[in-house]
Amino acid sequence: MSNPAQLPPCRRAPARLVAALVLALFGLVLGAGPASAHTELLGSDPAQGAVVPTAPGEATLRFNEPIRVVTSAVHLFTAEGAELATTARAIDHRVVVDLPGAVATGTYTLAWRVISADGHPVAGALTFSVGAPSPKVTAPTLVSPTSPSLQLALGAVQALVYLAMFLAIGLVVFRQLLLPASVGTGSARDALLRVARRAADVGIAASLLVLPLTTINQRGDRLSALFEARSWEIDLSDPEPVAAILAMLGLALAVTRSARGRIQAVLPLAAGAVALGSLALVGHSRSSGPAPMVITSDVLHVLAGSVWFGGLVGLALVLRRLRAEPETALRTVDRFSMVATGLLVAVGASGTLLTWRILRSWHGFVDTSFGQTLLVKLALVAVVVVLAAINRWRLLPRLRREVGSGATGAGPAVDRLRRAVRIEGLVLVGVLAVTGVLVDRTPERPQNTSASTAPTPRATATADGITVTLELDPARVGSNAVSVSLTDGAGSALTPYAAPTLTLVHGDVRLTGLALTEHLPGTYHSESVLPKAGSWTAEVTVRTDEFDARVIPVRFRVGR
Repeated sequence: MSNPAQLPPCRRAPARLVAALVLALFGLVLGAGPASAHTELLGSDPAQGAVVPTAPGEATLRFNEPIRVVTSAVHLFTAEGAELATTARAIDHRVVVDLPGAVATGTYTLAWRVISADGHPVAGALTFSVGAPSPKVTAPTLVSPTSPSLQLALGAVQALVYLAMFLAIGLVVFRQLLLPASVGTGSARDALLRVARRAADVGIAASLLVLPLTTINQRGDRLSALFEARSWEIDLSDPEPVAAILAMLGLALAVTRSARGRIQAVLPLAAGAVALGSLALVGHSRSSGPAPMVITSDVLHVLAGSVWFGGLVGLALVLRRLRAEPETALRTVDRFSMVATGLLVAVGASGTLLTWRILRSWHGFVDTSFGQTLLVKLALVAVVVVLAAINRWRLLPRLRREVGSGATGAGPAVDRLRRAVRIEGLVLVGVLAVTGVLVDRTPERPQNTSASTAPTPRATATADGITVTLELDPARVGSNAVSVSLTDGAGSALTPYAAPTLTLVHGDVRLTGLALTEHLPGTYHSESVLPKAGSWTAEVTVRTDEFDARVIPVRFRVGR
């Protein structure tokens, strides 16, 4: 048996790892700004459905969080469907649209598409009239929904970014902190660096490709636009290019060997933390609050996940090369096993908090596509946990007994453990692939299965003792009168703490901020232009007191 005193104390590795995590988290959280859970239109000027005596020089849209606009993101249509020239600019929480100076009397529709804090596009429309409403309004052609091929390509490249980055940085951490010093150069240590460099190359290429794909998605364009020069233009004031540049620089520096001495030991870890931290600069954590807690959890989640995944791949590589050195293999496995327990706790705790802040309800797991995809990820994680428990409590003790017996050379315990580690790593590849899909998927609000789906102008839904009745006239594409009635469990009219708000959703089209005017106690009226036929969801937000607000979805169909 080798003398344990020749090796650094095992506790130094977790201590160094924790220190690196804390420093990375501290820096990233300080740079993060607050954001809201969902991008919503709070109001507009002119207001939705307003009739103004003269044509306004500009229109203003007010949102609940800072937003961005992309080129050709706002369109103004006449009642006949003809488009008029406009220019738009984003100012913090507002979008200011310069309108034509002289327009004819009638109804106009302002179709908009903005980028939320988490980088996802949100679309909607505002209608107003100059002088008097038009007797007939033709539904305008809004920004096209994202094509399935673009969604597939963007999800696949995002998954590749996560997979390559987790592997490269995880292997670097494993090589720097967890691999015993007795494993010198020219063997397993060099093999780990070679694999990490290849993964970093893939991660850099994927991070670069994400930029034009994200731009195309935000514009609402087709995948073929990837070959247009404008899709490759970047604006460093946007978070996506900044995150991609940090990721590429971090990956390149993490696998470098040019540094010497103490810098050689610290630079790869610091660069890896920057690369992984860049993932939290965009995505769902930027649109959930409170920002310090959510972003800290997000950074901790990716750091712990990377060390876990990279450590498993590192173990598989090292165990193959240390078959003739079972004692060294045992020390390596012991070190990773001790750290893996803390990593599992970190991944579980941070993942739970992020899920709670993004979905906000148990129904979201089964009633939304985001929640259903998240369930797939959780199921795969559960498989990984079971495999990790088998490795920790069955296979590792066998390896200890084999080494303690004084056997020389590789035994069956090493081979069994290596196979189990490889299987665990393959399942984690599936976890990262699903994560890449989730990153590009907008967490939609859960749909109420009790809501009516019949193609009628009347639909109802009940939640938490509140029944919402929605009526539309004529319930067809174009201008519609909307009525919302609230009743309690006894069927009596319900007067909420404040007037409810209404959002109409169809795919990626969101008609937000629709003003509801009280007509009778518990009954409210509004008007809206519905641009598309098919299944819609009305999200009625009912505030029952100063602090409690409930979103009740009502599903209905719009005819042509």
